[in-house]
Amino acid sequence: MTANVQLAESQVARKFGRGNELIFLEISRLETEGEMEARDDTSKSSSLILVGIKVVELCLIVVCLGLIDDPANNSHNRIFISPRTVGISYATIGAFLIFTAVYIIMKIFSDSCPWKTSSLMSILAVILFIACGTMLLRDWSYVKERGFWPPNTQRLDLLLGAGAVSIVIAVVFLVDLGLTVLLGIKGDVE
Repeated sequence: MTANVQLAESQVARKFGRGNELIFLEISRLETEGEMEARDDTSKSSSLILVGIKVVELCLIVVCLGLIDDPANNSHNRIFISPRTVGISYATIGAFLIFTAVYIIMKIFSDSCPWKTSSLMSILAVILFIACGTMLLRDWSYVKERGFWPPNTQRLDLLLGAGAVSIVIAVVFLVDLGLTVLLGIKGDVE
C-alpha cells in the first residue's frame, strides 16, 4: 500500500510521559509513485538537454583546438600568435576540454555534478573563451596590418576561425549557464 500522507504542518511535536522531554518528529509529505516517476522523468529530460549542450561544447572545443594548432606551432619565420595568446588559448581549451569530458563521463555513469559547480565552471568558461577569442582576433588583425608579402592566408584563416569558434563556444557556455541556473533553481537538476 502506498503512503498517501498529507499534513498541513511540517513538524508535529508530541509530549511523552517521561519527564519534561519533548521529542520533535518531523513528518513531511510523501510522494506517490506517480508523482515520483513524473519528477524523475522531468529530471531525466532536463539532464539530457544539459548533456546534449555539453556534447556540443566538447565538439566545438575540439574544433577550436584543431584550428589553433597550426598557427601556434608553425610560426618559425613569421609570428602569427603571440606567446601570451598561445598560453591563454591552450590553458583555456585544455581545461574546459577536460572539464566537459569529465562531466559527460559522470552523466554516462549516472553520477551527479551539482548545478552550482557546473554554473561556476560555465561562468569561468564564458569569461576565458571571450578573452581567448578576442586575443586571437587581435593577433589576426595585427598580423594583417603588418603587411607581410606574400601573406600566408591559410594560417591567417585558421587564426580567424579559432577566434570566431572561441566566441561561439563562449555563447554556447552562456546558454548552458542560463539553462543550468534555470533548471537548478526550479529543482529539475541536482
